[in-house]
Amino acid sequence: MRHPQPPQHWLWHVVGLCLILGLSAAAAPKKESSSTIESIRAKRKTAAPAKKASPPARKPSTPKRTAPAASARKTPARVSASSKKPATPAVPTLYVSPGGKDPYRTVAAALAKAPEGARVLVRTGVYHESLLLTRSVEITPASPTDVVVIESPRGAALTLRAAKGAVRAVTFRMATGAGLGDYTVEVPQGALIVEDCTIHGADIAALGVFGSGSTAQLRKSEVRGKKRGLHVFGHGTATLEECALLQAEEDGALVTDAGELTAKACRFGRNGQNGLTIRAAKAVVDDCDFSGNGRHGIAALKATASITNCRVYDSALDGVWVEGQSSGTFQDCDIFRSGRTGVVLHLVQEIRFVGCKLRDNKREGIVAASKCTGEFERCEITGNGTHAVVVMEESSPTLRLCRIAGGEVDAVHIWRAGKGTFIGCEVSKTGGAAGVALHTQADPTFRQTRISGGWYAVFINTARGVFEDCDLQDNAGPAVNVLDGAPQFTLCRVRNARQEGVVFSRSRCTGVLDRCEIQGTGGPGLKIQDGADPKILNCTVTGSKVQGLHVERNGKGTLMDCNLVRNRGVGAGLHSGSATVLKNCRIEANSLGVQVSHDGKGTLDGCLITGNTGHGVEILLGGDPVVKGCTVVNNRGAGILVRQKGRGVLEPGPMSGNLGGNLVRQDGVQPVVRGAAGPS
Repeated sequence: MRHPQPPQHWLWHVVGLCLILGLSAAAAPKKESSSTIESIRAKRKTAAPAKKASPPARKPSTPKRTAPAASARKTPARVSASSKKPATPAVPTLYVSPGGKDPYRTVAAALAKAPEGARVLVRTGVYHESLLLTRSVEITPASPTDVVVIESPRGAALTLRAAKGAVRAVTFRMATGAGLGDYTVEVPQGALIVEDCTIHGADIAALGVFGSGSTAQLRKSEVRGKKRGLHVFGHGTATLEECALLQAEEDGALVTDAGELTAKACRFGRNGQNGLTIRAAKAVVDDCDFSGNGRHGIAALKATASITNCRVYDSALDGVWVEGQSSGTFQDCDIFRSGRTGVVLHLVQEIRFVGCKLRDNKREGIVAASKCTGEFERCEITGNGTHAVVVMEESSPTLRLCRIAGGEVDAVHIWRAGKGTFIGCEVSKTGGAAGVALHTQADPTFRQTRISGGWYAVFINTARGVFEDCDLQDNAGPAVNVLDGAPQFTLCRVRNARQEGVVFSRSRCTGVLDRCEIQGTGGPGLKIQDGADPKILNCTVTGSKVQGLHVERNGKGTLMDCNLVRNRGVGAGLHSGSATVLKNCRIEANSLGVQVSHDGKGTLDGCLITGNTGHGVEILLGGDPVVKGCTVVNNRGAGILVRQKGRGVLEPGPMSGNLGGNLVRQDGVQPVVRGAAGPS
């Protein structure tokens, strides 16, 4: 019985047959006709795009690379044509030379052809023409060695009537003998940049900027005006940096009618009138020099000004003149060597000077007139020829923390109803005159101010004034001399005057001293004479080398709750018809307590008279006081001594411990004695 073959047995025969046929076919050479080859090539060409491209052969040593994700790529492998930045177009450039070597012989011809944003490069020469910029164009020399002058035969040498324009290193002027125009360079619209240029003047100004939105920016340029250097008005604006505005017949710069000026590191010098005038306009000025101008360095009239770090000097009249409803600040400025006054304020309300120096001016440092106010803070006002500060005509400035040193006359002179407030200031005066002099209805206020030197610390004639917490010291004459005035001194200290401490003179002199201390004076601490009638309240007079209080020639006055102690002479001397009232006063440790003589009168009411090295009270030579309710004890002389035609009404209080007796009468005098006066 035969076994059946496996089902796959016949496959091996087929495989073997195929192998034999394949080997024989490979061994046989292939022959193809040319037409067949061409047809194959043609088929390959048409079929190739449809087939997948085979990967390129790689070297075995080269590792396989995978393309990074798009988000991780720093630089794209390829940049599309649409993403490339367009190349910056070249600036259109036009060359000008007078000799014909370049396409244009005149600047005006080049401007006529210049497109927006073009540069006009000009070679050396004097170009007799007037230029009008109607497109945004820059005019500049062709090279650093080229010297370009634009000389207008008539009218403006350059006018801007475009959105913007620029000129660099060009001189602009008017032809000699030609009819001048209003401005050499004028900007009625647009923004003009001027660098390294020189502009000579015309009928109104060398440079005029006017009209809303019109601006001029000048840098390192020189403006020499015929009449004025720069005129900005009608809402125009100008910005100057490192420029010089020189030798104009009138103003170096005039800013009016809502014009605006900004200037930095500029010089305004040797102009016929003012270096800078601001009228109904604005100015911001920093680090500038104003020198040698014919009137004022800076004049502001109804203006808003910010002036910082500037030097104003050698002005023929005043360094700074501010008038009308002006406002703003002068800060850290040095104003000196003016021919007249450092700063004049006239009808001003809101101007401030901070950290300024006003020095060595031929007359005053500051004059405030015609109802002006203004503020001065941390200023130094020194070395001026006449007065450091003058306030008059109802003006009322404020000076705070200022150092004020007087000149040949008074340091501070306030008169003709002048007012003002001085806070924390230091006023010093060498030589004669006064540290502070008040005349003709003056009425200022001084607080926490030290006034030293001079003949007087304070001199008052027909004036008022308030002095609070002040030091008045080291004067060659009286510290305070009041003639026909009514001042008020509160909590003040009067020290080391070589003569009197405080003198009240004349019949219309009143005034108040409240809680003051008068110490170490060469003459009487207090002197009242010629009908003066002050009030002295809670004051101390000590250390006087002569008398604590001296009243003569019908002097009056009232002393209440005062201390007259340790004075070398008399504590209180009432003479020559005087009628002073001393109430509740302490008169102690003087050489003599009270002396009433030469028809002196007066009243001692409720006083303590004690410890004096002489008599407590001495009445002689027609003296006729009233002594009532006084405690007279422990004096080394008599308690009360009446002699040499002395009179009086005596109604004393306690009297004891007086080494010379309590009540002593000599030379047959008969005063009126009431109450128990103690033993004689």
